Amino acid sequence: MRTSASAWLLLAAFLTAACSTGEGSTMNEGQAAERIEHYIADAVGQLSPRPTMRQALFNSVPCDGLVKGDGAGVNVEHNYALLEVPRAGHAAVFDTLAGYWAGLRYNVLRDDRGSGAPGVVVQTPDGFVVKVDAGYSGDGLFIAGSSPCVSAGE
Repeated sequence: MRTSASAWLLLAAFLTAACSTGEGSTMNEGQAAERIEHYIADAVGQLSPRPTMRQALFNSVPCDGLVKGDGAGVNVEHNYALLEVPRAGHAAVFDTLAGYWAGLRYNVLRDDRGSGAPGVVVQTPDGFVVKVDAGYSGDGLFIAGSSPCVSAGE
């Protein structure tokens, strides 16, 4: 699968937003992963019919963005493909999740539902970032969560 420069920039912005809050510093990787899974499961639970989720990426990256960080902390990231959602149903998914997250008073970082690369990115009160987007080709849907900087290790 090809990755565009804009996808890498979006990932960098996603991780920067997750790092910028200062929240989560007493949390470890395992706890952050559990919290991400909770946010993603709650969001997908709002969708009807409920799509099948396929793990696309589970990763921890140093908070400083370096390949070999200083060990001070990591951002945990989980990304799933949402299967069985036809392209014609993407707008309904974006609208449902944007409405759900607005009801929870999450901070909207990006709402590009009407763009050529649609997606919605929000930040939870505890500094986690959750997003849904159409991916690089626009044919698939992805949902992802990223933690603020947390302690490395379980």
